[in-house]
Amino acid sequence: MSITNSLSATMIGHGKSDADRHHAVRQNFRKEALRISEHTSQQHHSRRDKLMQIQYPETINRMCSSRQQNTRSEVKDTNTSQSSRPPSVRRAQMESEFLAQHSSNLKNEYMMNSRKKRFNRSSGSQAVVNDILTGRAPAAKEPIFPQNPSHQQVLMITGKLKMPDANVLPPDLPKPKKWLGNDRGWET
Repeated sequence: MSITNSLSATMIGHGKSDADRHHAVRQNFRKEALRISEHTSQQHHSRRDKLMQIQYPETINRMCSSRQQNTRSEVKDTNTSQSSRPPSVRRAQMESEFLAQHSSNLKNEYMMNSRKKRFNRSSGSQAVVNDILTGRAPAAKEPIFPQNPSHQQVLMITGKLKMPDANVLPPDLPKPKKWLGNDRGWET
C-alpha cells in the first residue's frame, strides 16, 4: 500500500494542474472586471479617452465644490411640499437632481477641455521658427542658447562681452582696521 500526496514527486503530470484548479476564479474575476469597466465607461466621457486618464486637481476641486454647494442648498431648502412626500420619493428626486447637475457639470467640463484642445492644436501648428531666426518674434522670457557654447559666445549673447571704460577711476578700497591692543580693541 503506497501513500502518495498530491504534492509528491510521483504525482507530477497526474491530476489537475494549477491552471485548471483556478479557472473558475479567473472567470469570475474577468466577469467582474468587464462589468466594472462597462459601468465606468458609461459614467464619464474621459474614461473612454485614453489620453484623459489623469485626474487634474483643479477639476476634482471644482467638482467637489459644486457637489458641496448642491448639498448645502438641499439641506437648507425644506419645502412643505417635499416634506409631505414619503422619504423614498424625496431621496429619488434628490438623486435625480444630483445626477442631472453632475451630468451638466461633466458636459461643461468636456466642452471646456475640447475648446482648449482645439486651441492648443491650432496654435501648435503655426510655425514661428522663421520669425525667431529673422528676429521678428517676440522676445523670449528665457534666453535661448546654442548647444555647447564657449564662454566667450555666452558673454557675447548675453551682451556682457564689453571692456570697462578706461577713464573711470576704480572704487576706493576699504581701509583695513588696526588692532590697538587688548585694552582698546579694534580701531573704529
